[in-house]
Amino acid sequence: MTDPGFRVISPLGFEITPEIEAEALADPTRMPTSLQTPERRERLIADLDSTKVGERHLALGQLAAWDPDPDVATALRSLLASDDIFVASRAATGLARQHDITDLPAVLRILHSLSPDEGGSAEAMIEPLRAALALAAIAGPEIAEGVKTRARTWLGEPKTRRQSWEHQLDVELEALLAT
Repeated sequence: MTDPGFRVISPLGFEITPEIEAEALADPTRMPTSLQTPERRERLIADLDSTKVGERHLALGQLAAWDPDPDVATALRSLLASDDIFVASRAATGLARQHDITDLPAVLRILHSLSPDEGGSAEAMIEPLRAALALAAIAGPEIAEGVKTRARTWLGEPKTRRQSWEHQLDVELEALLAT
């Protein structure tokens, strides 16, 4: 990464400079501390209302990777009601990173609404399931097991004819729901 002719961009959309390289590589799902400024936070929150989808998604991705912050949590909570599966799921992921157990019921509602039980799909359940399990783990193993039990019920029986791409999905769901 030290070649002066190349720029490396994080999956979260920021340039990985030598100053933040170690931190960015240590946890690629987290915004580096030096980038978590009040000015950037306010700009990203404002960008959630952008008319440009790319700007909204970039802002959402970076806010979902933010350390616990009440303003970020408030902004993410408002996105859980989105009709856009990507937006609602990524907001759930961001709320899990905020570590506020009181967000678990809302994340569970999103998980259920995206499940086959409500006309959704197993694939749509993966990201909010990860978020629900992360929040439930804060509350304790019995709560986490309760989330898994609900998710198994909402998932239902797998289809008998599966597409090849669904096999990896099945493996991931089995791993998340393992007891």
